[in-house]
Amino acid sequence: SSKWENLPKEKFTINASAYTAAADECGKSNGITASGMKVEKNRTLACPPQYPFGAKIKIEGYGIYTCEDRGGAIKGNKFDIYMETKSEAFAFGRRNLVAEVI
Repeated sequence: SSKWENLPKEKFTINASAYTAAADECGKSNGITASGMKVEKNRTLACPPQYPFGAKIKIEGYGIYTCEDRGGAIKGNKFDIYMETKSEAFAFGRRNLVAEVI
């Protein structure tokens, strides 16, 4: 599809935040993402809609994540990294990080 063709070819900056599978954040608490996958630490990434599910994003200093989820505020260069606890997510905060599609 055109989403795959239009993915960035070079490194780019993302505005990253973190989220959990808690009901107050997701509206449900079963951990099932928009793609149908269950959230997993160090893998699940909520990506803007122009990124297809399954796209692999390498985030410098953090590793390789897979676009598996969406979110109402996840637009433009905003990405949301799944974390298991609210304390981890709050400690992460919001950061500008370098990423690339692999």
